[in-house]
Amino acid sequence: MQQEVLTRFQQEVEARVARGLCLETYPNAVREISIINHNDWDAAQLNELEKALNSADGIVLRSLGGNGLLNEVKSGFENERGATLKALTEKSNTLAIADGITTGFGAALVSACQWRIVSPRTTYALTQVRQGMCPDAALLRRLKECKPKVLGLFLALTGSTLGGTDMTETGLATHFVKDPSLRLLDELRFTPKDNIDIVLDRNCISPPPPHLACPIQSSPHVTAALERALLNDASLIDILDRLYTEQRLARSALQSCAWHTRELAEEVSDVLDEGIDAIHASPPLALQTTFLLLTNPDFDVFFSSNDLDTLITALNHRLASSVHNPEFSRANLIESQQAAAHLLRDTLRATFLHKHLGGFKKFLF
Repeated sequence: MQQEVLTRFQQEVEARVARGLCLETYPNAVREISIINHNDWDAAQLNELEKALNSADGIVLRSLGGNGLLNEVKSGFENERGATLKALTEKSNTLAIADGITTGFGAALVSACQWRIVSPRTTYALTQVRQGMCPDAALLRRLKECKPKVLGLFLALTGSTLGGTDMTETGLATHFVKDPSLRLLDELRFTPKDNIDIVLDRNCISPPPPHLACPIQSSPHVTAALERALLNDASLIDILDRLYTEQRLARSALQSCAWHTRELAEEVSDVLDEGIDAIHASPPLALQTTFLLLTNPDFDVFFSSNDLDTLITALNHRLASSVHNPEFSRANLIESQQAAAHLLRDTLRATFLHKHLGGFKKFLF
């Protein structure tokens, strides 16, 4: 009898692993969801995750084995992806542990949580725009609140890599821990959900170690270059031209006789080179649509409501099926500016009808 029970349990575990997650319910009604890292989530797996999110008072989200959340969703399942992230955003007492490479859908899952735990091993990057989509709603909210402000826009457009220290300093993460080990998980298992923040504060390092920071966040010279390129109101093509200008200035400074000047110029040049290369590798329509969402003040009304999730889900569904999604070129980037405005206008009309449209008359007509 005991052997039969163990066999059934093992079969259930194997079935859940095959579907992409393992579940464990804590005594305090908090559920631990361990994500299996893979790049082909489908509708059934996303629905399974959404069901698990809705069946507990609180959520601890991590990857099986304690690594980062390196996940992506198959094309064609934008609606299920959006519904899952919306369910996680609306849930209270949610905690994500990003202890390793965290990208794509995994990065969106982390951003949707109330507490976002990172470590020295964390590597975080947004891949949505490069894949021809807008960043998920949870990501857009975090990027909008990023410090400094220009960094959020730069990360959205380029998907530049951040570490755990950078995420904590910019607000993308809430706690930096030296090692999110099983001891921390064991403590969370028996902590009342209302006291989770006390456990995290006791285990975190504040401020995070500055020597682990990347130049994109820690270097004032990189920040100054990004502010000159991105801070003033401009079109995306103007911003790209300014990035080219800053790139040329940094490369010319690499020829300086002063060692310290060369070192600072190298930091700026590396960040700009990576960012510009990422923009060149991204579809122009996704770039222009993301740029409009983050810079047009008319869309601020969405960032304070759950309607942002609905809008992004509808947008990404249209982007995935758009025939007007050419490869990057300067001419295509200019042409896509108008196409992005039309796409947003049509999506607003189709998705919300008369809701929110009062403040969009100039934009829509």
